[in-house]
Amino acid sequence: MTFCRKCGVKLHEDAKFCRVCGASVFPVTAKRPVAPKRRRPIYLIPAVILIVVLLTTLVIASLLFLPFYPVNFNLTNQVPKAIDNNLFVDFQVDVANVRISYKNLPSSMVLLNVTAVGNVGIFDDPDRVVNVTFTHQTANNSEVVVASVSRIASWSNLSNLDVNCDIYVDPSANLSLSVRSSVGKITFKADTKTTLQSIDLETITDRVDVSLSNNVFVADSMSLRSTTGNVQF
Repeated sequence: MTFCRKCGVKLHEDAKFCRVCGASVFPVTAKRPVAPKRRRPIYLIPAVILIVVLLTTLVIASLLFLPFYPVNFNLTNQVPKAIDNNLFVDFQVDVANVRISYKNLPSSMVLLNVTAVGNVGIFDDPDRVVNVTFTHQTANNSEVVVASVSRIASWSNLSNLDVNCDIYVDPSANLSLSVRSSVGKITFKADTKTTLQSIDLETITDRVDVSLSNNVFVADSMSLRSTTGNVQF
């Protein structure tokens, strides 16, 4: 038997509403509350993008900056001996060590040897990392040599290159020497009997070392300069 859950009056078995108060006979089922969906923190997406960008940058930087190709460069230029022993050498380098010394050369007045050893990046040509210019002419009874050495690697400041320039002069030459270097040490050593007409050595970043024995005669002037390093004579 069915009774109204609101007023308690007796109802028919098939009644859907109370004939007295009109209340529904069927019980009302309470809805279960739905938990709100949890949203992912909005900072997660930018963090993932930042990590991807950093990893990509690291890979690109590794390809650009890390040493990739080995370099073993060696080039020699020389001037044959002439009737007159007067020799003028004008030499300029950007980033290299310069070493000048006297050496008995059977058939040459002066010899320039340029070497480069190390590694360069993936976008550099290991066979074209150093540019060497060397010109020679005879003027006013003197052999005039004008030479220069410069790096041509795309990332020269980051390349792992050791560039050295060796200038060998025969003791019979009456040498006038001018050397300019942007970055690198200049070393001049004369331990044999010879005559120097003049010597002018200058580097911006590094030092100048000169060693002359007692039987070396300097006929004219000597100038030794370093902008940020020191001079030892």
